[in-house]
Amino acid sequence: MYLPEYPVYTFFYNCLIHFMNPLQIRILIILTFFQISFKAIAQINVTIAPPPNIKSIVLKPLKSNTYAPIIKFGEKLHFSFDDINSDQIFYSYKIEHFDYNWNKSNLVSSDYMTGFSTDRIRNMENSFNTLQDYTHYSLIIPNQNNRILKTGNYVISVLDEDLNVIFSRRFIIYQS
Repeated sequence: MYLPEYPVYTFFYNCLIHFMNPLQIRILIILTFFQISFKAIAQINVTIAPPPNIKSIVLKPLKSNTYAPIIKFGEKLHFSFDDINSDQIFYSYKIEHFDYNWNKSNLVSSDYMTGFSTDRIRNMENSFNTLQDYTHYSLIIPNQNNRILKTGNYVISVLDEDLNVIFSRRFIIYQS
């Protein structure tokens, strides 16, 4: 095969044909495939789906008639969910800053917020007079334990008592 208009491809093609046996070519193709596959896997999915016991997740601005988790700098978000195990587990949350492409930023938490980036969810309420027992957890962001200092993309993750991530949600803070 001759490719005169593509000298780079011709060089690689000649190297493959003349310097590698068929087994080496197959190994090269397989390794290339795995490299491409691992790059696709390496992209982080920042939104983690909740387990079956977590229901009714809400992350929205406190303003009425707004439902997308996009707020102006200085406004507040309401975050809540229900745990139908109703064991009153002490969940905590973690807020992390992400760049424009939803990759974790290199900023330390003190660069984008004051207070604690990880804190316990203190507002919880058990159900009563319901067919399904559950515990309702709610939180306002920012609150007395943390203040966000920078605009950008953020992820709030809910952690269990062992600090394992249970689920996460994205939100955006912008400045006009």
